[in-house]
Amino acid sequence: MVYETQQQQTLLLLLQPQQQQLQQQPQQLQQQELVLSVYASSEEAMQGLSEATLLDMARLLQAFASAAAQRLTASSEASHGVLSSPHGVHAAAPAAATAAAAPADPAVLTTSSQSNSNSSSSSSSISNGSSSSSSSSSSSSSEQGVYDAPHRRLFTACVEAVSERIAFASPADLAVGAQAFGLALLQCQGTDAEALQTLLENIRKASVASLPLFVPQQLGSLLHTFARWRFPFPPSDILKVIERLSQLSGVSTGQIPVSCSTAAGTLPAAAAAAAAAAAAADAADAADADALSWHPIFSTGAAAAAPLDSNTRLSCLHSLGLLLQSCAAAGDRRGLVSDLYSSYTLQQQPGSLGSWGVQTAVMGAQWRDPSTGDTAASQTRRKPSQGAPGGPPSEEEDKAAEALAAGERLFEDWMPAVFSDYVWRPQEETNTKGDTKEKRDISQKNPTHLSIHPVLRITETLANCMLFPSVRRFLGPLQQLLLQRRAALDACSAAKLHHLFMALGFKEDDDIVLLLEEKALTVSPAAAAVSNTATNGPPHACLSEEQLSLL
Repeated sequence: MVYETQQQQTLLLLLQPQQQQLQQQPQQLQQQELVLSVYASSEEAMQGLSEATLLDMARLLQAFASAAAQRLTASSEASHGVLSSPHGVHAAAPAAATAAAAPADPAVLTTSSQSNSNSSSSSSSISNGSSSSSSSSSSSSSEQGVYDAPHRRLFTACVEAVSERIAFASPADLAVGAQAFGLALLQCQGTDAEALQTLLENIRKASVASLPLFVPQQLGSLLHTFARWRFPFPPSDILKVIERLSQLSGVSTGQIPVSCSTAAGTLPAAAAAAAAAAAAADAADAADADALSWHPIFSTGAAAAAPLDSNTRLSCLHSLGLLLQSCAAAGDRRGLVSDLYSSYTLQQQPGSLGSWGVQTAVMGAQWRDPSTGDTAASQTRRKPSQGAPGGPPSEEEDKAAEALAAGERLFEDWMPAVFSDYVWRPQEETNTKGDTKEKRDISQKNPTHLSIHPVLRITETLANCMLFPSVRRFLGPLQQLLLQRRAALDACSAAKLHHLFMALGFKEDDDIVLLLEEKALTVSPAAAAVSNTATNGPPHACLSEEQLSLL
């Protein structure tokens, strides 16, 4: 009997390779079909690149980056599983050693032979398992190779096609393409990331070269992309963008109410400078119109179709405040940086993202020294001036300081218009709508049309623009805007505003900070009812049987 069982096991061992070959044939056929389908789809995509737009290719590169990241994660998990599988080989070794060391007694011979046969069968099964795991790993690696080769060809072709079309792309395609390439860069590594960084640099150069064709909304989207992921933006290019935004502002600076400039603290000299800047912008617009009068972007219809509203102003200032942080070192040497700007130049801290996904200024209690009562920023601003180099400033520092000064002028020009839209015009509408005192009281008690979202956006913009000294002049109108819309303030918005107000340098005992802190700690009635139900159960769970019978 023992001899027959050994023969059967030997036959099974001889037949196992043939069975494995029969099992692998369908897998090989499936793999060949997969190769053909992948190559066919890549060839179709290669042929369609000639008709694809810049946005189509940007989305295609984004999909490639996402697929490559998923394959990298899957391959790392598979390799980790293969490395952890062969532990059973070491577990079978002691059993084989004990069987070999057993005495050669005739009564125990059959049991020893059975144990040897069992150990051999177990070792063969383990070897088969290891071979199957190795075959699965090889199949996964081959499958990854199947995807990598055509994707690499298509990725390279897309990058080459985009590089050729960037110089002829429209402003809208450049703005949207930059955003798509930025999203793709988040998931790329190695040479792919370097290729996308080169594309973004080419998009920046092409956009700066064609700035007269951009409208404010397109410039705002482009600046938002470069500020969100901290892509490099040289000071000379920032200066050109600020000049273009100043030209697009036009004569809107002359439509600001007197109450706005008075509350914001603007001086007559600043008003004269703004008027001179507006006149210079008009002259530049006239020169550009004479030079490029053939282009439809300079027509009156195009200007009316893309007005410079407050949302666009806030978006551009929000992004410029982040992009100009690279110029803060040169501006600090010349006294162009505000005391609110901290010594670490808005250091990156986790969990400080604003509602637009852009990192805002975070200082909190670390910004102020309670023992001296002086700000840490004002103390650190004295140090660079003491140890400033005596040599002449470089050309790059001159450009950085010039860009910082131009950004300050644009900030002083645009922020009064923003507060005019959100503070003084709603007040005038509220006062002129109601003829009687009763109507005015009703409109003030139920300001349903007022939202807290503009307060958050303005506060985030001021926090990002703290390197401008004139940011202090708008803290008063900011408090007025918050008090005007305090009825729409909820706990979540109050917590965000409390964080931003502390970053702007407000003291903890200020009335506005105490109001925000109190509002942030309050819980809405709906949330209180939910928490009460979770703690005590439903309302009828606390009633007695008699009370329930009455119900």
